[in-house]
Amino acid sequence: DIRNWSCDNAALAAKTRTVLERVALSATLDEAAARLVERILDDWPGIEHRCEVPAEAFAGTVKTRIHGDLHLGQVVVAGTDFYILDFEGEPMYPLAQRRAKSTPLRDVAGIIRSFDYAGSTALVRRNGSPAAGEATAAYTAIAQWRAQTTTRFLASYREATAGCPSVPQSAAAFPAALQPFLLAKALYEVWYEAANRPGWLAIPLTGILRLLDSPFASE
Repeated sequence: DIRNWSCDNAALAAKTRTVLERVALSATLDEAAARLVERILDDWPGIEHRCEVPAEAFAGTVKTRIHGDLHLGQVVVAGTDFYILDFEGEPMYPLAQRRAKSTPLRDVAGIIRSFDYAGSTALVRRNGSPAAGEATAAYTAIAQWRAQTTTRFLASYREATAGCPSVPQSAAAFPAALQPFLLAKALYEVWYEAANRPGWLAIPLTGILRLLDSPFASE
């Protein structure tokens, strides 16, 4: 039921807002991250609106089994083959939710968000910052790589799933259906990083800000 997906996203958004409000009061939050949190909280009505899943985009589709926690870290390349690991779903969700059938666009969103993580991690390792709008050569190169990789991945995915009953097929329905799950994934990442790796919070925070400007995290 599409209404369940919208309710799930709304509940996640509410939890994430609470986390961000607590994080904003933290004395350990650096200045750049604090500015990102402030910008996101200021635009919270827009975030809640974009979390709503459009029923018309999923018209005629069916739910299916999904991975539930798909990202680049779950993919192992061995020669000319590859393996996908760990099908137990998002570790912070209850088991019943992880076992439930859903839209495969949740997994698509996970892969796209992991492109952002890969690029942002490389940037940090070069002593850079993933802060949105930073005008450096490394930031620009990572932004271009992220955009190109996302575009090619989505084109290949849509070609491979042509006619698949669980994937919206039209050029308008597919991005409209995917966008709320991209944003929900980024909100989940904020929740996860705040609990486990506070130093990484800037990655999902900048991801959220990009998603408010562009549905597929490109520049």
